[in-house]
Amino acid sequence: MGPIFVLLIGAAARIERITARKVIGMLVALAGVAVLVRPTYSGPMPGHTLATFTLAGDALVALASLAFSFYAVFGKKATELYSPMAMNAFAYGAGALALLPFAVWQAREFSFSSVSSTGWASLTYMALFPSAVCSIIYYYALSHIAPSRVSAFSYLQPLIATLLDVVFPDERVTAPPVAGGTVIFGGLYLAERG
Repeated sequence: MGPIFVLLIGAAARIERITARKVIGMLVALAGVAVLVRPTYSGPMPGHTLATFTLAGDALVALASLAFSFYAVFGKKATELYSPMAMNAFAYGAGALALLPFAVWQAREFSFSSVSSTGWASLTYMALFPSAVCSIIYYYALSHIAPSRVSAFSYLQPLIATLLDVVFPDERVTAPPVAGGTVIFGGLYLAERG
């Protein structure tokens, strides 16, 4: 839903226009994601009912998507004033300040010495590549193209995750990921041409 939120917010902020091709492309790509990640529901967690468990999670995901959509749209305006590196530094600095009280509270009882070298290496990798480097690339793209075009590529994330699963011996390519991936690419093609 994020790319659709971005398109609607961008149009409301007069940063971009809504076209039928963009909307249809995004809805087609979203349908491809639905085919790709088809629900594999195995029941609610103990102590929760289906209604409260899934609705609360769905609401949190929708709110997170909406919040990021505002960030994407208004980040576009900021990229006109600041470089991708400066935008990244501001975003991560603001996030660090917002999380600092919680981190300090949690660190009181956490044993940092219990974290293995593999754990520290994984943390470093996560901080550098999927976070910092990807954010710089994201802001660079945002400084050159419309927010809805940048966000539409987020529909590729579940497809890429599925393709990476094939690397592991227990996974195999089945019809739903192939069909979902094809629909995602078709939707992106339409959205990008919109």
